[in-house]
Amino acid sequence: MSETSMSYISRKPCGCLSMAVVDNPEHKKDVANEIAKAVRRGETVDRVTSEQVRTMDWKCPEHACKILPLISTEEKR
Repeated sequence: MSETSMSYISRKPCGCLSMAVVDNPEHKKDVANEIAKAVRRGETVDRVTSEQVRTMDWKCPEHACKILPLISTEEKR
């Protein structure tokens, strides 16, 4: 059975997706730091599969925010 990669996402109060980070045990301090930053900004944090992150609609449902391309550090390794 293959292991499913998990990620954390955060949403602004308006609904914008603002952060996605892979739940990588080798970088647990960095992951925790990014989650803490999102919480301090008042964002909602959820844990989802990395595949869900790749297929999510990153458009803001409330006010047409600019959509930034996802940058994957995992693919560069």
